[in-house]
Amino acid sequence: MREALAALALLGATVTAVAAEPLPSASDEATARLAALPLHPIEGLWSIPGHDTVIEIVRDSLNAAGEPARFSLSVITADDLAVTAGTVVGSAIPTATYGVYDSTIFTDVLPGRHLTPSQPRRVTLTLADDDSRLMAKSYGRNVALRWWRLLPYTLRWALSVTEDKAPDTEGLVRIFPESSLPQNPVYL
Repeated sequence: MREALAALALLGATVTAVAAEPLPSASDEATARLAALPLHPIEGLWSIPGHDTVIEIVRDSLNAAGEPARFSLSVITADDLAVTAGTVVGSAIPTATYGVYDSTIFTDVLPGRHLTPSQPRRVTLTLADDDSRLMAKSYGRNVALRWWRLLPYTLRWALSVTEDKAPDTEGLVRIFPESSLPQNPVYL
């Protein structure tokens, strides 16, 4: 038995192992797929700042003139385990203004761990002048029940504080194709 193990060890030592090539990541595959297409300014790979999430934006349909009529937003990689790769997280439709898109983004997660189109978030996506950033601004209806209005007059004018996010802080940063301007400033 020892001789057989020694022979196997000797055989394993003499055979040089071929280094395995690393498997391409989902981002590499999406980059290769997008590199073969003529891209519209909004199309490409986008990153959410502060997260390890990469979103791919590609044309979903064309209008009668051959221009993109709708774009699909899907997840390539996500730091949230509830969102699997390839999940469609929304759509964007071009508006009359160049670089502005009306978008519907799905944010509700079902117990089955996938996004559902119930109660989507309405967002306006605005492409920056250098096409390196995509700013998101929410809009839509917001209904709030002010229960103190139902109480007698003593509590009717109670103070109410609402917190708003800083303007222009939500959005995406382009990963592919790279912008001509650097994402971070270069110091001298």
